[in-house]
Amino acid sequence: MVKLAHQHGLPVLVGALTPTDVANAIEYNADIIKVFPSGSMGIDYFKALTGPFSEAQLMPVGGVNLDNLTQWFEAGACGAAVSSDFCKVVNNEQERSTLTRLVKSYISKLPQ
Repeated sequence: MVKLAHQHGLPVLVGALTPTDVANAIEYNADIIKVFPSGSMGIDYFKALTGPFSEAQLMPVGGVNLDNLTQWFEAGACGAAVSSDFCKVVNNEQERSTLTRLVKSYISKLPQ
């Protein structure tokens, strides 16, 4: 699957939790490794993975929010998956405006 995706110029994101999972994803030539559930395992666990796998592009998935986004990047994340804050139905202009402010808040926390 990875080979086929790369033949078509598509990036491949592979899920992982354990060091063995990460090592396998690297062996499969994953472009980004999604560490899930990052929130349950914690930022310290994520940071510990970046030591032996410093060449890997690790991305936390699950438990990432506005309050801890900066910490994930400081721990070595190449990106972050945020879902719960953005999985709400927008029914009116006020809700759209609220969502827009939230998106801008997240963007302001991204590393430069």
